[in-house]
Amino acid sequence: MSPGPPGPTSARGPVPPAPPPPGAHATRPRAPAADLGQFERFRRVVLSDAFNALVMWEDVRVLSRLTPADDVVVRRFEVVGRDGAARTYTMRQKQRLGGHKDGYWFTQSLTVDDDGFDVRRLSV
Repeated sequence: MSPGPPGPTSARGPVPPAPPPPGAHATRPRAPAADLGQFERFRRVVLSDAFNALVMWEDVRVLSRLTPADDVVVRRFEVVGRDGAARTYTMRQKQRLGGHKDGYWFTQSLTVDDDGFDVRRLSV
């Protein structure tokens, strides 16, 4: 693999880069400051027992779908984790109308149903 294109040259050989003007410091561009507190809270929630199945899953099955409005959908689904345990989640999404994100679907809420209602569990 070649080291890249050669730098500027003159009849006497490579030309060194120009030094910074007096009083200026050569610095690297800095990344914007990140709010790591938000990330840590998000990481703790995602890696909790309730939501861990969403990270390491084996199977997903949609249980139901409800569309209360043209731009809103609520889905209930079951996720089987790698440990074999099944969890039921409810996700509400809303579609953005207008603007540069027109037509995009955004998650408004995601909840875990520990003991979710299941018609199959009813005794007649």
